[in-house]
Amino acid sequence: MATFETQLKAGHFHVAPADLQTFTTNQLINIRTEAFQTGFLLIALAALAIILPTLLLTNKMHH
Repeated sequence: MATFETQLKAGHFHVAPADLQTFTTNQLINIRTEAFQTGFLLIALAALAIILPTLLLTNKMHH
């Protein structure tokens, strides 16, 4: 996200007005995909953090 803004300020993106809509849409899709993947990863890690101790405790109780 920061690199995208830096490139934008530096003028690395030379986009024709006609392509601006497509370009913006693609950027938004990329950002949303990254955010979704990050969110999913955090949820998965949180689930593991909750499930693992429970599994370990139940295993100890059974033995």
